[in-house]
Amino acid sequence: MTLKPWLCAMLFLLIGCTRKHSASTPDDTLVVAISAEPATLDPRYATDAVGTRMTSLIFNGLVRLGENFEAVPEGAESWTLKGNTFSFKMRDDLKFHNGRKLKAEDVEFSMTTALSPGGPYATVGDSVKAWRVREDGGRIYLDIELHVGSDKFLTSELRGVKIVPKAEVLAADTEFSRNLIGTGGYRLVRQTSNEIELEAVTAKTKHLIFKVIHDDFTRYQKMLKGDIDILQMELPRDRVADFKAQPEKFQVLQYPGLSMSY
Repeated sequence: MTLKPWLCAMLFLLIGCTRKHSASTPDDTLVVAISAEPATLDPRYATDAVGTRMTSLIFNGLVRLGENFEAVPEGAESWTLKGNTFSFKMRDDLKFHNGRKLKAEDVEFSMTTALSPGGPYATVGDSVKAWRVREDGGRIYLDIELHVGSDKFLTSELRGVKIVPKAEVLAADTEFSRNLIGTGGYRLVRQTSNEIELEAVTAKTKHLIFKVIHDDFTRYQKMLKGDIDILQMELPRDRVADFKAQPEKFQVLQYPGLSMSY
């Protein structure tokens, strides 16, 4: 099965190996190996690498990183910068997985939660002087005034803010992390300590199955056998050559990334 370019960008691959024409999974399914279970899939608290990559599939931010690490629209349709103030125009077609359309109170709740003291993304607020959500002509806008205007705010700090549904979060309370409702291309179907399954809402590939395989050699073997379709940043560097030597079976993709290893 060939990995689609849009999925490469979505999963932020640094070094990845994909199996061509895997016989173990249906054509509408991709099986991805990960080395550890995410600490949480609640985007308000996810900070580990695996968790943040998965939440980006289930939830939208205002912006996301493009192929050249530039900010491109996601939950926001467009934005303008006047002085030190960014004005984001929210997408009019944005709906949560339960079918409910995005409301202004959802945007306000998402910002309030993200910037709340003590939260993992509270430092975003250090750059923010003031912000407000408004409606104009039936459209939702988010205005964020910074102490000092900077494009870095879009490409680094703001990406941690995901759009969550206010009413559903408050109703679910602590159970929201097990019954996630976002606006992203995938919805959560099931989650265990060994496996996580996502189902497409608007994305092209119908199912994504993430298998937690802690041991490096086991992941390597399962990829060779065809039990795994994708290894994303989970392949020991000394094993990359083994897959490059079999181009008829495997595709090795290498991209510059933001990660640092010691």
